[in-house]
Amino acid sequence: EKELKMNQSRRKTQSNTRLLRFLFLGFLPLANHLNNKTSPLLTSFFNEEWLIFKLFVFVHESSKGFNKYF
Repeated sequence: EKELKMNQSRRKTQSNTRLLRFLFLGFLPLANHLNNKTSPLLTSFFNEEWLIFKLFVFVHESSKGFNKYF
């Protein structure tokens, strides 16, 4: 029974980290959007590279499958 509880808590921790990772990935575009509003000069300099990077990450993550976040 102790082992079962340990496994349950371990599984819960895993799902929590997955959720946190998903929330963080969702937060990145939002932070970028806010950054666009506050400093247009800075983001116009980085924007193209950032978009390419985001596209790469999106393709990479979707190829692995989205279900790993849940």
